[in-house]
Amino acid sequence: MSDQIIFAIHTDSYSGNFERELCAYITGQVGDCGVGDDMAERFVEDLGEDLQEEFGEMIGEHRDDHGISRPCVIYPTPGRYNNGMGQMFDCTPGNSDPQYPAYESVAIYFDEMPTDEMFDLMKARTDEYAKSEYNRKSYFKDRAPLIIRGFELIVEETTVKETRRPV
Repeated sequence: MSDQIIFAIHTDSYSGNFERELCAYITGQVGDCGVGDDMAERFVEDLGEDLQEEFGEMIGEHRDDHGISRPCVIYPTPGRYNNGMGQMFDCTPGNSDPQYPAYESVAIYFDEMPTDEMFDLMKARTDEYAKSEYNRKSYFKDRAPLIIRGFELIVEETTVKETRRPV
């Protein structure tokens, strides 16, 4: 059995527009694709290389469909759904379609449990990022600041069952 720890950040916007930059800003980590390098540099300027390395030792690897390693992914947001045409809504009785989850969350994967201080730091940096100019690239220049709806700690347990029989 193995556990994977997920630090989920729930927002009010499609997370595919910012998940890698946010992750780099709050942990100093980037994937093989290099997206968020500038935010990782900002992390080092603000908090130093030692803390960046500490996060690097704890963050797990997640490979996308093309085999590219990333420290985070977009993640389905609990209680929200997508109508299949990009509009997101709250789930209510009779008003949801689980076929189309709303991906307004970011999941950062950890191989080991971060300390309470690290969780507090990630939450504070997330709030800082949400209110800053960093979350509004040129194509989002008129977008309101990102709203953080909450944080969640998820522990995924994977059990491998082996069955043997003579052949």
